[in-house]
This record gives sequence, C-alpha cells and structure tokens, in this order.
Amino acid sequence: MINDSINRYLGVLCYPFTSLDFFYEDKLKKFIGVRNSIKDDLTNRENLEKSIISLKKSIKEDVIHYIGRNYIVNSYDEINLYCEMCFLYSEQESNHDFYVNLFKALAQSFISQRDGKIVFKYWKNDKDNDLLGGFSGNNKIYLFHSLMRHVPLDFIVMTYMNVNGDDEQDMYCFNSYYGNIEVADQLLAKILQKGVAENHLHSGVSRTFLNIWDKLMEYTGGEDEHLYLMLPLDNHSLVSKTELQFYVSACRLIRACISIEIATNYGVLGNYKDSDNNENIELKFFVNMFKSGKELRVFYEQHFKDNPKEIDGYMKSLWEEVLEYIKWSEHRDCNLVRAIFKVDNTIKTYDEIIFLYYAMKHFLSEEKSLEQKCINELIVQYLRIKNFVFNTSVQQKTIKGLDYFQVEKYSKNSKLNRIKNTKFWEQAIRAQFQNTDLTKIEFRVSLHKNCSELRKMVKDFLQAYLQILRSDYCVTNHNNEYIVQRRMPKVGLVFHLLKRYDDSIPDKCIALGEVNHRKLQYGELQDNYIQEIENLIELRKENPELTKYLVGIDAASLENSTPIWTFTPVFEIARDSTVEPIGLSSYNNCFRQSLGFTFHAGEDFRHILSGLRRMDEVVTNLKFHAGDRIGHGTAIGIDPIQWRVSNPVVVMPRIEILDNYLWAYHILSHNYAKFEASILAYMEEVIYKTAKMIYGTTRGLTTAVLVDGYLNNFKASKLLDMCKEAEEQHFCKEQQEKRLIWDSTKLTFARHCKFYVSQMYYPVNYEITEEDIIIIQELQSIVRNNFSRLGIVIEINPSSNLVIGDLDIVTENHIYKISSIEKEKDNILTCVNSDDPTVFNTNVSNELAYIYYGMLERGIGKETALSWIDKLRKNGMDASFIQRNQTDQQIYDELERLVDSM
Repeated sequence: MINDSINRYLGVLCYPFTSLDFFYEDKLKKFIGVRNSIKDDLTNRENLEKSIISLKKSIKEDVIHYIGRNYIVNSYDEINLYCEMCFLYSEQESNHDFYVNLFKALAQSFISQRDGKIVFKYWKNDKDNDLLGGFSGNNKIYLFHSLMRHVPLDFIVMTYMNVNGDDEQDMYCFNSYYGNIEVADQLLAKILQKGVAENHLHSGVSRTFLNIWDKLMEYTGGEDEHLYLMLPLDNHSLVSKTELQFYVSACRLIRACISIEIATNYGVLGNYKDSDNNENIELKFFVNMFKSGKELRVFYEQHFKDNPKEIDGYMKSLWEEVLEYIKWSEHRDCNLVRAIFKVDNTIKTYDEIIFLYYAMKHFLSEEKSLEQKCINELIVQYLRIKNFVFNTSVQQKTIKGLDYFQVEKYSKNSKLNRIKNTKFWEQAIRAQFQNTDLTKIEFRVSLHKNCSELRKMVKDFLQAYLQILRSDYCVTNHNNEYIVQRRMPKVGLVFHLLKRYDDSIPDKCIALGEVNHRKLQYGELQDNYIQEIENLIELRKENPELTKYLVGIDAASLENSTPIWTFTPVFEIARDSTVEPIGLSSYNNCFRQSLGFTFHAGEDFRHILSGLRRMDEVVTNLKFHAGDRIGHGTAIGIDPIQWRVSNPVVVMPRIEILDNYLWAYHILSHNYAKFEASILAYMEEVIYKTAKMIYGTTRGLTTAVLVDGYLNNFKASKLLDMCKEAEEQHFCKEQQEKRLIWDSTKLTFARHCKFYVSQMYYPVNYEITEEDIIIIQELQSIVRNNFSRLGIVIEINPSSNLVIGDLDIVTENHIYKISSIEKEKDNILTCVNSDDPTVFNTNVSNELAYIYYGMLERGIGKETALSWIDKLRKNGMDASFIQRNQTDQQIYDELERLVDSM
C-alpha cells in the first residue's frame, strides 16, 4: 500500500532528527567522520574500512528496530536500501553538512511563498527526484500529507526563509504568521477565501502543536513537576514520562542559551572543562551534557529517575545565570526570546518562529569555528527532542481504529492541549483563527452533570471569544467603543455525549432495574445523558441569545461501545418542541435558535454492516431532520470488495451479528419486493443460527419476531418502562422454569438479563462471504438514497478518515462516491472538516485542498474540481449550526451584552 511505503520512507528519512536514538548517540556523525578519515589516513585504511562496515551495520540495525517498532514493515531489504539512499550512500564532508543539505532539500521540494503566505510547492521541482524518488510527481501530495504528520515543518519553513530571504530580513514579515502552510494552489485559494466553515472539531485537541510547544518553552518561573503526567507518550515508548519531562525542561533552557549565544556571543555555551574560572560552570556542564545526549540521560538516571520532583529545583538554579544576564526583571512585559533578539512585542507570531528563524540562519552559515559547531549541534539536539514530542502527539497511519486513537492519541493530547495554559479557550480559539479563510467554527465540548459548571465553561468560552475580537478584529473610537474593522469568524459550541462501554455487563437483571438503574444495560449511562441534556436545555432557557452559541449536540467517542437505542430518549428530550417557545423573546426581541443534531457513526466498525446500521439507526430513530449531520460515515462509501480483502474474517459479539442481519433483512425486505431469494435465505439462516446461540430455545422465534424485537429497542422512551412490564409477564420466572416462549417484548427484556447478555456479548469469528458483499452493496445504495432524499449531511474529515479508517490514500475517501458535481442521483450533502488539529496537524482549508488534489489525481479537470470544491465549501457554510445573519458589529454588540449579563 502506497501510504505504508511513504510512512516507511519518511520514517527512515527523518530518523536522524526525530528519534531519541540519535539524541543519545549520533552514529551518523561517527560514520561520516570515519569515512572522511580514509582520505587522509591511508596507513590505517583497512581498520577504518572495517569501522565503516561496522557502523553501517549498527545504524541499519537501529533503523530496522525503530521502523519495526513504529511502522508496518514488508522487508528488511527495503529499510536497508532506504538507509543507503537517505544518509549512508551520499558523500558528506561533515555531519553538519548532511543536515544542512537535507533541510535545504526539503525546503526546496515542499515550500514556496505566494501572496505573502507560506505555501506547499505542489508543482514538480527539478530536484524532487533526488529527494523523493518514486514518490515525486503524482505522489508528492501524498508524501507531503504524510510528512506533515512526521515532523513539524516550522524549521524547514525557516530554512526556506533564510535561503530565499534577505540577509537583513525584516521581522515584520512574520507578523500574523503562526506556522501555517497553505496547501491550496492559487485558484483554489481564491475559492477558499470566500469563507469556510469548520463543523467537526473537538475542542480538546484544537490547538496546534507549535502553539503548545511555544507555551512549553515559555519561562514563567512556575512549577513543572506535573508536566510528565500530560506528555502524550504511548504505552510502547522507550522513554519514561519523567525522563521526557526532564528533556523538555532542558529544551526550554537550551533554547534560551542558544538565543543568547547567537544574539550576543556571550560564551554561555563554551566548554566548561576549558574554563579558566568557575563562572557559569554548572550551566556549561549542563549544556555539554545536552550536546552529548547520552551523558544527559546518565545524569537524569542518577539524580532524577526516582526523584522527578527535584527536576524543577535543579532547572531553576541553572536559570538564575541566564535571567541575570538578560536582566529579566527589566523585561517582564516581553517574552524571553523577544527580549534576547530585541524583537518588537507587537509582532504577532510565536516566539518559536523567531527563535527558529535566527537558529536556522546560524545553522546555514558557512562559518565553522568551535563555537559555531557547538551551537549547531545543540540546535539539532533541540530539534530531536521537539520532533520526538511531535511524533508522540500527531498520529500517523500505522495503527488504525478509533480505540487506538482514543487511548493513545486523543485522551493524551487533550491533556497536552492544557499544558502551561490557564487560558485554554483563548489559546484554542486563536489557534483556529490563524486560518484566515475561516468564517464559522463549531467547537465540540463535553457536557457537565452540574449546571453551574456548565455555565462557567460557557462564560469562559464567550469571554475568550470577546477578548480575541477586541484585540484582533476591532478598533476603539473616541468614545472607547469597540468597532469591528474586519471579517470576524463566528463561533458556536456543540456538546457531545461520550459513548462508553457498560462496564457492569453481564451483571444485569430486568427485575431489579427500577430500583437499581445499573442493573439495566446502559441504564446508568442513559440517566447521565438525560441529566446532561436537561442541564443544557436549562442553560439555553436563561437567555435567548445563548441559543445562538449553544447550537447543537453530538454523540462521540468509541462507536462500538454504546448501542444507538441508548440515545433514543436522550435526543427525544433535546428536540422536544414544547421546550422552546414560539416567536420573539421579550428579553431582546430575537428568536431562540433550535439545537442542531449530529452523531459520530459509520466511522469505526468491525463489519461494514455495523457501520451502515448505526448510521441508519441514528437518522431513523433519533429525530434527525434535514440539515442534521452524521460524523465521518465512511461505511457508506467504502468499497466492500476491497474491504473484504483486508478483512476476510472479523471478530465481533454475537448480538452485533444478529442485529446487523435483522436490520439488513428488515431494510431489504421493505425496499425490494423480489429481492434475490437465495440472499434472503442466507440471511434467515445466519439469523436463526445466531439467535439459537444467544437464546437457546427457539420456541416462538421467527425472523419476523426477531426483527420486531430488534425494532422494539428504539420504541421504549425509557428503559425503566420495561421493568414493570417484565415483572407483570413473569419474564425471569419463565426463563428459570424453561417455559419461555419468545415474543418481541421478551426479546427486549433479554437485553437486560445477565443470562442472555453473557451470551449476546460472547465474541466469535465471522467470515465475510460473497453474499455479504452483495448485501453490503445493496444497503449502501439504499442508505445513500435515503440520506440524499432526507437532506442528511455527512461530515467528511479526510486526514482523520485516512489515519483511523480503512483507507490508504486520500483519493480513496468516500466523498468521491457519495458526492459529485456531476451526479444526478443519490448525491449526499457533504462538508469537509479537520476533526482533531493537534492529532492530525491540519486545518479545514488544507483538508479541502487534499480533497481537491485527490480530484485532480482521479482525472477530474481543474475547472470541474474547483466548482466541486466551491460546492463543498458552500455546503459547509450552509450546514453549520451557526445561523447568525446580523452584521459583525451587531453580533459583537450583542456578545458584549450577553457576557455582561452572565
């Protein structure tokens, strides 16, 4: 698969400046040094050649181990050849030359500028073949898409700026630059400038990595002892969180030292062993350890491995000399890097951008004194730690599935987003507003059981939004009133209910459910959902203006964990027409805006039928109307034949198999009067065998009864309604006495009986047959037609769909099958979004661009592709739950009054 090949290639290419292996020991430096020694030491040539062979072997073994740990490996031969191609075969005068040439090559192949913006060089470059080989040309967009998830390209952009810029570069060129690389070509950029909407973005991971790293590097004098709890290491990392905490804290200090040395030649980085006096000896000792890497690790293990709380005290002692030199007490109003480089504090960019610009200027210079070499080695070491942290944060396509994403990426990045940040909402909103195309954005957040906590969170969000509008989008007049002077993005909150497993399975009993809700399957969770929705409704009642910001609800997280029927009464309460009064409010003469509905479904499934079923269950049973949305919905467009090749056998619970075929039988029998008899017979056989494994006795069990029992799950307004009915029908007693004759009501009772639940959730292997493919293809067509007719919108998230789902490259995205500029039938409304910017290192404009390039790769003409993208862009704007039609000034004025009233 092309994506796996690209990942392996980039993994090898970036290995020297992303792995901790090279931080501890730069074997490439030794290899280049020994190879160059041969030219001058002919008498020792034989021994040197043996050393080269040994170093080559050692490097290759390290790379193979690293790639095998992080990527899908086809053969060691491929990895060995990539090693030769990337850094062992080419001649380099020095280790430094290798990095300089590589960084320049990456900048030359991928980075350009247009209209004052940094852009992706989508066109072919003369030297692409030297760097990219077979991945150049048509594969360049795929390679760049993957590269954005391997390393933060800020240092490559700064390499480009130094190679192509003026020696006396005016720092104002970085004003309002926050590290974004625009992927769109010039024609597409003009389309996107009309305005785009972000309708699917989880606030917990909405900040960019550069924004987070910049905050990590700030010196505040505060305590960092809990930093290690938040760093997003996966469970297989070879470095502990406390060790990484130490390295990140070290990077903060080293960044300051490098900056001082470049700006002033202060001598902080000199070799402490050669010092004539004890001045700065501890700091110089630490700097040399950082340059070595291995020595720093030994130092950590000796002093801090078992005492991580002492890291802060040690680092503070090193900071004293640095802060004294720059007279920090005189620069409290300016960040440290700006104080060192004397950069105007009004320039709106990250300190990391300023640092990297000067660092790469120094790195690219031809001067090679000992001091220069020391600084350059420190810069590379700094980048290795930073790039390693980036690698742990951003998800590549190595392990698919929502469960891995949730556990190893989303949950840990949510903590990372809040590192060193007391103003989370201001940082999150600002990070997204850096996309100047953005017109509307919905942030998805969790609800609270406590109404006062919910109110506080909403107030914090609105205050942050107001502050950003005042500082970045407004000017003040002579009356000190804020006047909006440029187009401002409109914001809203969508509240998601988090799906969870019922961890009390199989401890269920329908007879005890009325007294103890935990005895009902998902009973306790359903009660929690209802309470959270009621809190949201209560808050929306307080002020009609709030309804324009609290705009929707969603259900997110692990798709396989919570059945759709759990949400039936929850969404019914949320769309109760009696809740919101008709007409204008007496408060401010405005209408109350109704909640929009969206739901994550059809994204993460064991069987395509499971994904399709859940999508249909949501729309059919949760009061979805035209304009409501389904998140991801990849099951609706995946090629089932290709999917079967990768998934010939799937493991899933018996009840999932049964529900899939009961739903399929119900849908197909209602849509096709003369559906293939052999396929219907096949489904009936699967239904009968699976039902018998679950229910034991088959008395009363017919396909019709089983279908009715499946549909009954969505009819009960609350689970508690069933408890009395089960008692009246003596369900448990009948089961115990083996006198049970099944009907549809008793099948619903069985969902909450420990005996049957244990049988339902027993996992079995299930082979995907030719009949399954026929069933899936028919159902995909039916669901597509239904969604198209009803006006349901699918939220497409290209990078997320690629990394988590059953896709290899962006051109396989299901959007090309369900929405087209040319289709006249079954065209589904779609909008394109970014999902989780921290995890996928992207934004909505770039996601639209990836879809655009995918169109071109599929042979669609540029004019048609641009029209199609413009349609998708407009779909996103129209599908947004944010419905503000007032002028920006009116919205601002109302927001001021709303915040004051809270």
